[in-house]
Amino acid sequence: TYTVVQKIIVDNDTEIRRQHKPFLTPLKWAKELAEQLQQRRIERGSIGFNIPEADIQLEENGIISKIERTERLFAHQLIEEFMLAANEAVAATFTESSTPSLYRIHEQPAPEKVEEFISFAKTLDLKLPKKEISPAWFAEILVNIKGSPKEYIFNNLLLRTMQQARYAPGNAGHFGLAATDYTHFTSPIR
Repeated sequence: TYTVVQKIIVDNDTEIRRQHKPFLTPLKWAKELAEQLQQRRIERGSIGFNIPEADIQLEENGIISKIERTERLFAHQLIEEFMLAANEAVAATFTESSTPSLYRIHEQPAPEKVEEFISFAKTLDLKLPKKEISPAWFAEILVNIKGSPKEYIFNNLLLRTMQQARYAPGNAGHFGLAATDYTHFTSPIR
C-alpha cells in the first residue's frame, strides 16, 4: 500500500522494513528514480498545483461519518512520476513514428484570463515574476506562495486561469506539465 511504501522509503520504519526486506533495494531505486524524474519535470517548468483532496469515509449504511483532508505521501508522488514518464514516452513514440493516436493536450491559457489573474493578484500584494505566459511562470508563482496563507486561494485561482486539458488526435503538447508529448493511458492504474 502507499502507507507501507511511505514507511519504508521515507519514514525508515525498522519493523516495516524488516517485514518487507526483499523489496527494500527495488524501492530504494524507485525512490531515487522518482526524485530524479520529479526534479527534471520541475526544472523544465512543470506546474505543481497543491490543492488538497477530501477523504470521505462512510458508515456501513452509506451515511458520511467523516470528511478529512487527504494526506499526500511521497509514495503517491512516486507512482505519479512513473505514470507521467510512461505517458510522455508513449506519446513521444507515437509522435516520432507518426502513429495516429489520442493525445492528452493542455493548451496555453487565454491571455485575458492571465490578465484577470494578474489584476487580482496585485490587489492582494502578490509579487509576480516578470510576465511571460509559460509553465515556468506559473510554477514560480506557486513556489513563491508555498506555505503562505494565500497558497490555497492562489492555487485555485491559477488552476481556473488554465484551459481545461482534453483529448485530441493532434499533438499540441501539455502546457501544465511543460511536456511536448503527452497521452493519458495510465490513469486506470490509480
